[in-house]
Amino acid sequence: MRKGSLTHFVRGFPLLVLTLSEASGACSIPVFRYALEFWPPDSYRLMVPRGDSTDMEEWLQGFSRVPMNMNLEAKADEGAGSASVVEIHAPCGAGAAPLWSGPMERADLERVVHSTARRQIVDRLFSGQAAVWVLLEGASPEWNGAIAALLESELDRLEGELTLPVDPATPDTVAEHPEFSVLRVSRSDPAEDFLVRSLLASEEDLDSEEYAGSPMAFPIFGRGRILYALVGEGITPRNIEEACRFVVGPCSCQVKDLNPGFDLLLAADWNSAVKTMLEEVEAPSASASGAPSPGQGVALRTLLLTLAILSGIVLIGAIFIFQRERAL
Repeated sequence: MRKGSLTHFVRGFPLLVLTLSEASGACSIPVFRYALEFWPPDSYRLMVPRGDSTDMEEWLQGFSRVPMNMNLEAKADEGAGSASVVEIHAPCGAGAAPLWSGPMERADLERVVHSTARRQIVDRLFSGQAAVWVLLEGASPEWNGAIAALLESELDRLEGELTLPVDPATPDTVAEHPEFSVLRVSRSDPAEDFLVRSLLASEEDLDSEEYAGSPMAFPIFGRGRILYALVGEGITPRNIEEACRFVVGPCSCQVKDLNPGFDLLLAADWNSAVKTMLEEVEAPSASASGAPSPGQGVALRTLLLTLAILSGIVLIGAIFIFQRERAL
């Protein structure tokens, strides 16, 4: 009987947590807005050789003091010797080859970490778009054109059909429609070389010979997070719609690591942009009704979810102990 009680406790606990999460985590904020507000991007690593050179040490310290507003963290590379070469590594994949390496010159680094396409991604996300679909072109101009036309057509359709979640407390609110866009990037554009490498590094095998000539579509949302890649024949209306429905659907107020994705290296002051956006959107409604802001609502729901889970743990633990005492 004690074994049975313990078994039911172990088996029932995950189900309890899932049930409480679904009940308490329902949210009127769409995934892309929640990600924009609460999911800081993972940091890329700028590895700088320490060596014995005072100039290198000063360069590293000086770089660390510059407010570049990007997810790039400078670190001294203890094992790199004295070579004047710096490397940029993706956030994941420890031990993997660097995405870029080059001379320790600020001008070279600036050309790597900034690009026109990435600036457009940031600007569009700042403007409130739910997702920017980056089309990484393949070898065939005809295929690229067909995929671009398909994306434009499907996203235009989905903008009219999909609506953003509405707060249950205000059911009479008119539901908003999301906005999407397509951004074409050529693999052969030298100015976008680092962006291309980052896109291909977002999933295993994307940079393999098998997909070298295939167009790829990457839905990007939040603070520059790639949801996943659609490749070649996989760029279909159904898959496009599935990705769009995810980013505009109601969030579950989960931590970032529980969701799929890969962050791009972008120069953007996300916190200031979010603060400005919330002030512009929430101030009129808050002053008129005195209702809590969406951000406050998320915090409250998260607190209630945590309390509900803890209460469930305590309750099941008490039941388990009670049954164990009875068995003894």
